[in-house]
Amino acid sequence: MVWPQWISLIITWLIVYACLAGGIKTVGKVVYFTVPFPYLLLLILFCRGVTLPGSWMGIKFFLYPEWKRLLDLKVWTDAAIQMFFGMGPGWGGLINMASFSDFRNKAKCDTYLIIAINIFTSIFAGLVVFSVLGFLSYKSGVPVADVATGGAGLAFVTYPEAITRMPVPQLWGLLFYVMLFLLGIDSLFVQLEAVTTSILDELRCLRKYKYLLTMFACLILFLSATIMCTNGGMFIVQLFDWYSSPLSVCAICFVEIIMVSWVYGVKNFMLDVEFMLGKRPGLYWRILWQWVTPMVLIFIFVMTAVFMRTITYNNISYPTWAVALGWAICVSSVMFIPLYMVYIMIRKRATLCSSLKRRLKPMDWTPADPDDRAAYEAFRRQHNMPDFMSESDTGFRK
Repeated sequence: MVWPQWISLIITWLIVYACLAGGIKTVGKVVYFTVPFPYLLLLILFCRGVTLPGSWMGIKFFLYPEWKRLLDLKVWTDAAIQMFFGMGPGWGGLINMASFSDFRNKAKCDTYLIIAINIFTSIFAGLVVFSVLGFLSYKSGVPVADVATGGAGLAFVTYPEAITRMPVPQLWGLLFYVMLFLLGIDSLFVQLEAVTTSILDELRCLRKYKYLLTMFACLILFLSATIMCTNGGMFIVQLFDWYSSPLSVCAICFVEIIMVSWVYGVKNFMLDVEFMLGKRPGLYWRILWQWVTPMVLIFIFVMTAVFMRTITYNNISYPTWAVALGWAICVSSVMFIPLYMVYIMIRKRATLCSSLKRRLKPMDWTPADPDDRAAYEAFRRQHNMPDFMSESDTGFRK
């Protein structure tokens, strides 16, 4: 065990629990600091980075396009996966946070804003990183292409090495790691709140024990992360990072788009959007939701699986048992979707075929607020839409 890391982990989870214990109200206040402050730190690091000798070599390497790489399918796959990490579809956080918005919130404007901020942040952060990598290349005499590394090694090895060659390295190192810390706990706020909210939605009897549920979730995740504070912790971090997300998040997003567009029905969904925003989405969106997006997700999933390289860290290949463990981590993220489907199918009265047909019909997903619900039902009748299947129609055993 690396005890300084373990103590830091305890302090981090205490901070996370203090911020999340009060739910969305507490988080909403905390993010007023944790979201904008990293941008200030990025600006400070950028101003310092571009004044270093050799910084423009790194920036040129970052911005200068290699057009032939556009013909490489792996480049497009990596870019698509990066969008999953950058904007967070499929993780549950976006849906969870959006559920606290006003019912008639202009979600379309929010979507454009999120995408614009994500792209700007990615480019700006790239300029910050590669300006310092250009300086490291200048000092070490190694080409920028060889200096730049991917994955966790960039944040925890290469960039810190470059910082140590700068004047007053302690200051720049502190700013850099404070920025990483704030970005990390911001992501953690969203993901952990999504988990606890999902549990409370399913088990409403626990709502009066939200403080205890949040404490229990933080404790479980703290104990799970303890293994990453060992001397081999970086190998474990890399294993999780390599296998837990790219394939599983594609599969989850595919299931989501199929459920909305084909099971719930794109007509129902477009009518919902019209009711909420006052304007019906055009044919363009229907084609995207029903056909283009599912096919793109299938393509990304297949290409990611095809181009999945052998996992290494510091040029050390992982043993076969570790690779098998990585694939088990990947499967564990998505296996409960088909398992839950089988569980629901078992709770049937009729044959397997008839049960499947019933469960592929949209159930009552109308608004929870009584006033919105009444207005929505009248809106559906006005548009001659059929009634939803109620839970009693599903054939559940009493």
